[in-house]
Amino acid sequence: MATKCGTCLNLNLKEKSQWSDKYWCTERHNYFEPTDYSCSYYNEDPNRVKEPDCYITTIISNILGYADNCELLNTLRDFRDNYLKSHKEYYDLLLEYDILGPKISHCIYNDENNYPLALIISRCYIMPCANYIKDGKYEDAITIYKNMVHHLMNRYNITPIKIDKSTMTINMDLLGKARTLHEAL
Repeated sequence: MATKCGTCLNLNLKEKSQWSDKYWCTERHNYFEPTDYSCSYYNEDPNRVKEPDCYITTIISNILGYADNCELLNTLRDFRDNYLKSHKEYYDLLLEYDILGPKISHCIYNDENNYPLALIISRCYIMPCANYIKDGKYEDAITIYKNMVHHLMNRYNITPIKIDKSTMTINMDLLGKARTLHEAL
């Protein structure tokens, strides 16, 4: 797995660009986003909290404080791995999550109102989605999930990326795990 600038000691998280969400790299003398891939000057900080790529994990674990292996997240992961991945008609949904997940996660993680937002998203979307999954109402769960994505994309002005899947070979082990597109392919 590739390392990211946000876990490097050279990225000064106290020196943010006034024009973007980028931070000063003391080694390359330029601004970079924490989600950018690291360079050959990478120097890992073992104490730095790593920003997750999965916005659902960001909300549930990193902001609300639930364990990463809590029942809620395990229900969603099981649904992804055992239902969505076994139906080709959902590959686009999983691929979309891989592309948008890191962007949305970054926005939520750095949102100054991320705690109240996390409460709202978890209560209005994530928990009802998991309840529908438990009840076997998979299409209802998918509808709620899509509404959540739409809500978050609108909040953070994120536009979907169009990609040509005709030349792709998708890594099924990483599909739907909010890895960057480069890692998932």
